[in-house]
Amino acid sequence: MFNTISWQSYLTTLALVIAIYYAFLLIFYYRNDLEVLVRSKNERQPFQANEDEFQRPSVDSDEGIVYACMDEVNAFFEEAKKRKWHKNELTYALQSIVKKYPAIRTSGYKKSVSTVLQNQCEHICNIHISAEELEHVWLGS
Repeated sequence: MFNTISWQSYLTTLALVIAIYYAFLLIFYYRNDLEVLVRSKNERQPFQANEDEFQRPSVDSDEGIVYACMDEVNAFFEEAKKRKWHKNELTYALQSIVKKYPAIRTSGYKKSVSTVLQNQCEHICNIHISAEELEHVWLGS
């Protein structure tokens, strides 16, 4: 029985079965994504953001400055995961970051940013920074 099936017909049949299987998976599990893809290709219009989607605040606003600072802080802590920091080095590095954003020091976001800094130091670097030390970070001394 197996002698009558050639390798070419076996591989062709196998390829067709696999293609049908993956087509079924795509249609069954990714139906909504495929509809959006087909609709966007048919319309040929550039993507327009929904009003419900997140809009990053303007760089000139207080919120935009906080977002820029948090981006830099997050990048710093991503790098901080790779090495062991001493408390003095860490506070100096944080001072150099927050020094770039003096508007946060006088805004209402200072407490929130301080809380993030404190939590990140504790969870990522295993260094506890007190409120007084955080105030020294903000003052740069």
